[in-house]
Amino acid sequence: MSILSVKTAATHGLQAAGTSREDLPLRGRLDEEASMSSPDVPTRAPARPGPYIVTGILLTIAIVVPLFVPAYSVAEPSLAGMPFFYWYQMAWIPITSALIGISYWLVSKEDRRRREAVRVVTSPEEER
Repeated sequence: MSILSVKTAATHGLQAAGTSREDLPLRGRLDEEASMSSPDVPTRAPARPGPYIVTGILLTIAIVVPLFVPAYSVAEPSLAGMPFFYWYQMAWIPITSALIGISYWLVSKEDRRRREAVRVVTSPEEER
């Protein structure tokens, strides 16, 4: 199938270009997913607020602490001849990376738990 026929199919409909849904596999899959989903069937269980609160606190620390410049705008103590002002900022790069990684892990773990809770509830119905 050429690009021209895909463009023609998109502009003038599938029948005008002489194509079928099988020629456009993505379109068929999207239609199938849309017909399978229902607003009455939840995709995730209710969320527990704990992981999201901890994540918010960690990300707030990663953002706010480096912005409070008066706390570290001094020259001493120096590290390998580098003033405190510079090496303190550089130290926050791996600290912030770690805080973001922990936050991502917490939210991902909670999302997996929520998805699994719905899967467990809907599995016995699907076996009937």
